[in-house]
Amino acid sequence: LSGFEIPVPTPEAVPLVIADLDNPRFSYAVAKMWGEAYAKHLSVSANVRIVNVRYHNVYGPAMGYDHVIPQVICRIRAREEPFRMIGADQTRSFCWVGDAVKATVRVMESDRVAPGEVVHIGNQQEEIKIGRLYDMLFDFSGWRPEKRQEHPADLGSVSRRCPDISKLRALTGYEPSTTLCEGLKATMKWYLQHSK
Repeated sequence: LSGFEIPVPTPEAVPLVIADLDNPRFSYAVAKMWGEAYAKHLSVSANVRIVNVRYHNVYGPAMGYDHVIPQVICRIRAREEPFRMIGADQTRSFCWVGDAVKATVRVMESDRVAPGEVVHIGNQQEEIKIGRLYDMLFDFSGWRPEKRQEHPADLGSVSRRCPDISKLRALTGYEPSTTLCEGLKATMKWYLQHSK
C-alpha cells in the first residue's frame, strides 16, 4: 500500500506515509503526524522539553465503543446472529491501558529521552490474529454464535500492526506486565456490566 516494505514489528524510524488522502480514516493519522511535527518543532524552537509517544492499540475498560474489542464485546452481548467476523485474517498487538500508563510515566520521567524524540508505547509480545481474538472473547463470554459471516476489514486498514518497543525498553527498562488474557477478561467484565 505504501510502496515500500514496512518491517513488523515496526520501529519509530519507519517513514510516516498517508496512502490515500481521499479515505476519511486517514484524517486521524494526519492529525497525529501534524501533532508530532509541531511538538518536535516547539521542542527545538521554544526550548520546551516535549516527547512524542505513539500508542499502539491500547485497550481496557471505559474506552468507548469505536474500537475492535468493545465492538466485538457489544455484539457478543447482543448475541448477533450470524456473527460478523470483520478482518479476521489481520493481526494486531494490543496493549493494556495500565501498562500504557506505566510506560508513559517512565518516558516522561526519563532523562535519557531527548526533546522531540518519538517513542512507541505498546506490547509486541502477544501479536494476535483478529480471528483468534474473537475466539478468546467468545470463550470468556461463555457463548458462541451458531453462524459466522466473514467480512473484509475497512478499506485502508493495514493487514498487520505491531510496534517495535526496543527503544522504549532501552530508554526506560519498561516491559508489559499484563497478559492479553488478563486484560481481555477485565475489559469484557466491564463492558458486560455497562450497557451502551
